[in-house]
Amino acid sequence: MTKLTCISWNIRGINPPIKRKKILTYLKKQKVDIASHLTDNEILKLWRDWVGNVFYSSFSTKARGVALLINKNLNLNLNSVENDKSGRFLLVNCEINRNKIALGNIYRPNYDDPLFFNNLIMKEGQYIVGGDFKMVLNPLLDLYKTEQDMDNIGEKRFMDGKNPS
Repeated sequence: MTKLTCISWNIRGINPPIKRKKILTYLKKQKVDIASHLTDNEILKLWRDWVGNVFYSSFSTKARGVALLINKNLNLNLNSVENDKSGRFLLVNCEINRNKIALGNIYRPNYDDPLFFNNLIMKEGQYIVGGDFKMVLNPLLDLYKTEQDMDNIGEKRFMDGKNPS
């Protein structure tokens, strides 16, 4: 398998042009091949400046939406794209540099829905999956007092040139 550089971010709002520019500059500087972004339907604003493939599933509100940005330098042959109408998942089945792979981006609901993952049809093969699974892996890094605190911390990290979460 070819080495790929992947990144998955949960970015709240990409409306400010400066923020979009910093996101794209960071991806280019890090030589990212596949970026899994969780945004609302503002993805079209990123699409204008991204040189490569863009796949997305959005919803009518800013509450959810997923997208995959794939670097133009990858030898990509698209087989199929599956997404849902509520902006919760995106599956891109493709070949990258002659390797069959499925790229996924998942935005799990905030409420407990045992059937959510049953609706994702995963075929055999290799997968790269990013997204927001609503799970805490490290409480010291992943939990904040309030949503506002989380936004401020994420914005400060990004403005300081650190990887936004």
